[in-house]
Amino acid sequence: MPADTIRHRAARTLLTAALGVTLTSATASAQVAFEARVIEFLPGIAPAGAAASARYDLEILDAGTGTPLQRVKLGTPAVDADGLMRVNVAAHLTTMPAAGATYTARVLAVGAAGTTMSPTSNPFTFRAARAAETQDAAAPRTLAISSASALQAAVATLTSNTTIVLAPGVYRLTAPLHITGPLTGVVLMGGTGLATDVVLEGAGMTTATAVPTAITVTGRVAGLQIADLTIRRFAGHAIAFARGPQAPRLTNLRLTDTGQAMIAVATGVHDGVIEHASFDYTTTGVGAAAAGLDLQGARGWTVRLNAFRNIRGPQGVVAGAALAASAGSADTIVDQNLFVDCGRGIALGLVDVADGTDHAGGRIINNTFTRAATVAGGAGIAVNDSPKTVVAHNTVTTAGTAAPITYRFADSIDLVVSDNLTDGALLAGDGAWAVETGNVRN
Repeated sequence: MPADTIRHRAARTLLTAALGVTLTSATASAQVAFEARVIEFLPGIAPAGAAASARYDLEILDAGTGTPLQRVKLGTPAVDADGLMRVNVAAHLTTMPAAGATYTARVLAVGAAGTTMSPTSNPFTFRAARAAETQDAAAPRTLAISSASALQAAVATLTSNTTIVLAPGVYRLTAPLHITGPLTGVVLMGGTGLATDVVLEGAGMTTATAVPTAITVTGRVAGLQIADLTIRRFAGHAIAFARGPQAPRLTNLRLTDTGQAMIAVATGVHDGVIEHASFDYTTTGVGAAAAGLDLQGARGWTVRLNAFRNIRGPQGVVAGAALAASAGSADTIVDQNLFVDCGRGIALGLVDVADGTDHAGGRIINNTFTRAATVAGGAGIAVNDSPKTVVAHNTVTTAGTAAPITYRFADSIDLVVSDNLTDGALLAGDGAWAVETGNVRN
């Protein structure tokens, strides 16, 4: 095991028995403090008839004390092939602990019946994490950019704690903007606060070029902010997150006319926020890959106060949803968004997964979906293979083109579907069940 891993392994737990915790190091005994970045632990196993844990939390303690310095939510991390859950500690901490100090840690399994706390770990430090990531200590700087070539150069030499401010204008990209970690404190923003003033532009939805996607983000990029921009006319994505980034925040963006999902998020990119953004096609997408936001294996995302318009394929082509979270995503919050003339609206889960769920938890609340009778499509809100999901206080009108709200598959249980205003009956199928109350169907 690498010397930068905190290991929690001795016993499985949920609400039955405490986690056993040990730390090991390839270069030192378990009693010697060593630099740690990754925590790994066995997932809990619930006793028969008990509910699974809703999430895991991590507490960092000053060594020798019982008082937590920080407690952060880890969610329910994906289980790796060897049966362990692994979490990048630094990506979840709100404040980095002091370099050189000695700490201990413990994991908490939080479930409906209560919380189980592990014993504290053996000691460790954050010395290597802070020394190796020298960019994290870079002095803050602001770069004022007014040309595409200057923008490309600024991103290519990006360091932590850098704010890139773009002057009004159209920036036609000749290469993708690759934001690659380790980085923290990076901001890319338009300079006026109006998304329409600053445009990143590609060659078109159907044009194959060296720039299929405007912005790609990969590696340990913590807390990236992208704001006040228009991104349009790319054959791939407007923004694509690969593995590694954590807690990005996307604000006041206009994303339009992309060949694939406008924002694509890969497995392991958790705790993002998208707000006050517009996703739209001028008319429609060009094929089945057209979509708005596509979350795959991403947990804890909040999508609020956005507008999705014309997210659909050309006539006769079934495209992606305006907003989809699948492939093991969880705890997605979709709140106060507007959907107009989209082929499919919100989909938490897409398919029936044989071993596991396509999505879990989450809330779809206070959204408005409306589609004209001349626009073909599926449900405005669909919950598929997603247990413990809440669908409440939404207005969904599909003008007879499809059921306004659907929930499907046997794992879609413990759902709450309440106080929704629709123009048609709700549809349940394939063994799904929900508590329906206060819905108006006419």
